[in-house]
Amino acid sequence: MKKLIVISILLIMCISVSVFAAERMENTVISKDETRTGIVTLAGTTVVNDGTIDDDFIAAGQSVINNGHVNGDIIAAGRTLSLVGNTRGNIRAAGYDITLKGITAKNATIAANTISIDKSAVIYGTTMAAAQTVTVSGTLNRPLYAAGENIIIDGVVAGDVQVDARMLTVLPGAKISGNLSYASDNDANVAPGTVAGTVTKKAPVITAKEFGKKAEFTIANIFSKLWWIAGSFLLGALLIKIFGMFFKDTPGTISASWLKYLGIGILTLIVIPVASIILLVTVVGIPIAIVSIVGYVLLIFLAKIPVSIFIGDLILKDKNIYLKLLAGLSILGLVYLIPYLGGLACFVVMLTGLGLLVYNIFFVRKAAVAPVE
Repeated sequence: MKKLIVISILLIMCISVSVFAAERMENTVISKDETRTGIVTLAGTTVVNDGTIDDDFIAAGQSVINNGHVNGDIIAAGRTLSLVGNTRGNIRAAGYDITLKGITAKNATIAANTISIDKSAVIYGTTMAAAQTVTVSGTLNRPLYAAGENIIIDGVVAGDVQVDARMLTVLPGAKISGNLSYASDNDANVAPGTVAGTVTKKAPVITAKEFGKKAEFTIANIFSKLWWIAGSFLLGALLIKIFGMFFKDTPGTISASWLKYLGIGILTLIVIPVASIILLVTVVGIPIAIVSIVGYVLLIFLAKIPVSIFIGDLILKDKNIYLKLLAGLSILGLVYLIPYLGGLACFVVMLTGLGLLVYNIFFVRKAAVAPVE
């Protein structure tokens, strides 16, 4: 159960994380009397919305604060998130310390080290949360799914609650209208009269000790993947700004000839190391060998960028290229966690991207480099 919860959260969270390069770094504050139309994407050390946004609000920074009103979704990533204002859409957030207040008309999906759903918070949709510590003191009008080390429920849940945690505490002030189901090595501390339905304890799929040793979906692993996606997104966004048209055409290019690029990638993977070793034997060839090896490693590192855009385009046809990149990286991060098959799939992705880059660098004479705005 824990894996299913965390996978679901991670899939959505990754789509919301690390939009640092999607818009220029200025304009990190929306004033109280200001109204923005369309999707608003902001990034900076501190991002604040005190005004009104008529569409989605996408933000990333050291600190993200929403005190205003958002008519679409809030998609946010940062170390500290304070989501105080109301939203008519969903909340999708990832960070270190996240606090929710105000009214959320739809669903809330959150991943962090510490999550606090304040007493003033009202969430009308389903709530999914994964963190070391999750504290629910607000009102949830649909089911709650939570995973973490320590889950504390002190509010109202008008539906079922499913928890996977080392420790679960339901305080006397809580009220759960549905059933409570939890998986843990320890017995939950449930105050009498707080659960209207049944309380069911399930044995965890593996023990806490085994989980720490074997499980792919630990909290630390989640955050390492989130930061991997963040760094890759920053790099990809920079490349899109410089070589915009090449990356814009990537989905169609890969779709038409992916086997060709896979073959070129395999040849490159074999030929470059062998050629570099041969060049190292000769004194004259040493500089060329060093440059070749450096370029080879760099291309392998960059290979995931064009393929991520292609993958994102499969599910986000009408969205901008940055969201496609983010979605593709998110899916790759999830796929990589699948034992054996994930590693093989990512290897094929790397080969295809490597082949595409090599082909365009060495065989395409005119590369389109107009940036994407």
